[in-house]
Amino acid sequence: MSSRYVKLDVYFFGVILLEIITGKLPVSDISSYDSFNLIEWAVPAIQNDWPKGNYKFVDEKLGSNFDEDEMDRMIECALACVERYPQNRPEMSKVVEVLAGNIPRKNLKN
Repeated sequence: MSSRYVKLDVYFFGVILLEIITGKLPVSDISSYDSFNLIEWAVPAIQNDWPKGNYKFVDEKLGSNFDEDEMDRMIECALACVERYPQNRPEMSKVVEVLAGNIPRKNLKN
């Protein structure tokens, strides 16, 4: 499989993680003027709130009933997977290891 397609798979896995984290679909009705794009909404919201320890972007159905360390791992992986430039996205094997807690989150970028 070409490297380009592998990085697309990583990107779409990041979209799925964002769906799980936020409880929102990736796009709304694209024919509507008020269409919604999960990436355009979630990435800035997470980058603004998460460093402050604020999880208001997390699916409201969860409330505060989640393990912060696990959520942090999912957030870090999601953000890394949806990086704009494919060469900056991690290998899927690293994403799996971070999600499992086997390697530190900082290792996604290496």
